[in-house]
Amino acid sequence: VAVAGFALLDADTPHWLIGLYVFCFGIVRSAQFMSSNTLSYADLPAENLSRATSLGGVLQQLSVALGVSIAAMVLGLVSGEVHAPTASQFHWAFLLTAVIPLLSIPGFFFLHPEDGQQVSGHRRKAEVQG
Repeated sequence: VAVAGFALLDADTPHWLIGLYVFCFGIVRSAQFMSSNTLSYADLPAENLSRATSLGGVLQQLSVALGVSIAAMVLGLVSGEVHAPTASQFHWAFLLTAVIPLLSIPGFFFLHPEDGQQVSGHRRKAEVQG
């Protein structure tokens, strides 16, 4: 959803505000990647971690490349035959591209409260007391 915020930036936006937004966007994106990556490896046995992290790294790089390709395709579709897309067309491309990560939300509904306990160090109160 934070990608949609880029649609609010235009030529009149102060450079310091753009820098601040990009900085905050990067922090949030990094935290999201780190937490989801940590959770994805939490339940793997130690002997499989090396192969899993290698495969996960490759898949993450492929997904980033695919995301850039899709964003470029969306911009191409929005701009049509224009050789130099306008700011408005970039805004629409950012808004449409921001919808794609929303498709992953249903996957998070399958998480259980105890998922990731091994890596967080936190346990449910009932387990600690019982």
